[in-house]
Amino acid sequence: MGLVQEGIADMRTRKLLGIIAVVVAVTMMNACKPALAGEIWAKDSSGHTVVTYLIGDTVYVKGVGLKEGQMYRISIVEDDGTQIGPGDPIPTGAILTKLVGPIGSNKKLELTPIWGPPLTPGYCDMFADCIGDGVEGKYDPGIDAKDEELTINPTAGFHVIPETSLGTIGIVLAGFTALFIRRKSDF
Repeated sequence: MGLVQEGIADMRTRKLLGIIAVVVAVTMMNACKPALAGEIWAKDSSGHTVVTYLIGDTVYVKGVGLKEGQMYRISIVEDDGTQIGPGDPIPTGAILTKLVGPIGSNKKLELTPIWGPPLTPGYCDMFADCIGDGVEGKYDPGIDAKDEELTINPTAGFHVIPETSLGTIGIVLAGFTALFIRRKSDF
């Protein structure tokens, strides 16, 4: 072999070894990752994320990263102003608790109605506690899921507001306007 051919073969070997090293490094990084936390979100019937509901609305839930084949207890609780972390107890005193599942092989909780009218006004958090794995009642981010972070109130997952009677207010204003116009025309 000539000097040039040996140099080309050496460069190819180095490239191949470099590619193998990158593949091994990426594989090892993925194998050593901690379990990702499951996530759930309050949604509307179209699957859009919603952070504010009226008392006449229906709250739906959707989730990802849940444990295949397991049942989950979905709890909606009043937000108490704190956030829970790994090992913390999932808040009790639920406004609503409902079992869902089993979770399919895609590890998703498909869009599911969870809470129908009338909703209780206030800031709320939602938790998904795995029934068949982990410690029930304690938050485990590798198995359980939560929706408790919101921009309106930093620790609430969503907010239910009382409905204002805009129709009633409009009718009253229209009545006063008609009364005022009628009195003005009498003069």
